[in-house]
Amino acid sequence: MRRSIHVDGARLKSIRLQLGLTQETVATATGYTDRLVRKLENGGPVNCQTLNDFITYYKMILSRVGTPALERDICFQTLSVQPDSDREAIVRKWFEQAYNQRSLDCVNEVFHPDVLLIAEGQMLQGSEEITKRVAAVLAGFDPLHLEVESVFSQENIVITYWRATKTHAGPFLGIQPTGRTVSIRGNSMAKFQGDKIIEVRDHWDVQDLLAKLT
Repeated sequence: MRRSIHVDGARLKSIRLQLGLTQETVATATGYTDRLVRKLENGGPVNCQTLNDFITYYKMILSRVGTPALERDICFQTLSVQPDSDREAIVRKWFEQAYNQRSLDCVNEVFHPDVLLIAEGQMLQGSEEITKRVAAVLAGFDPLHLEVESVFSQENIVITYWRATKTHAGPFLGIQPTGRTVSIRGNSMAKFQGDKIIEVRDHWDVQDLLAKLT
C-alpha cells in the first residue's frame, strides 16, 4: 500500500519557476496531469513515488541548464513535510556519522552482519565490507561533506538522494591525490530487516567522478 504525504508545495513551485518551467511542461514531461501538478504545489497529499518522479525530473533539468549559483539556490532537502520515520532517522544518522563526522563506530548498530552491498558494479557481503568501502572513501577525500537532499520511505525501504562535496586528498580508484574539490550526486537504497539494514544499493556516476579528478 502506498503512503500519501504532504509536501512543501511553495518550494516545489519555486523550484519549477527557477528552472523556467510551466506547469504544462512539467505535466507532459513527467506523465502526470496539470491538475496533479497544481495539487503538488498546493501541498498534496500525494504518494512518495509521485514526489520522487517530480524531483528526479527537476534534477535532470538542473543538471542540463543549471549554473553553480542556481545549483546552490535549489535545495531538494526536506520537501516532504511529514516527520521522519525511525528507519529514515537511522539512515540519516549513518550518513551524518560515517561521512560528515568521519566515524564508523555505528556500523554494527546500523547494519545487519550479513548485509548485502551492491555498488560500483560489485556485490559484497557483510558489514565489514561496508566499513572497508567507507574507510576507503574517507581516506581518499578530506574534507568531505555529504548533504541529504531528500528521503523517501515505503514499508521496509528507505531511498536517500544525496550530494557529496569533497576534496581529493588521498589515492582513490587508482588515482593519486589531485587536491581538487568536486561535487557529485547519487542515491542510496536501504532495505531493512527489523531495525537493521540488510541490503544497500548505491548509485552514482563513477565516470563523472573520474573525469572531474583527471
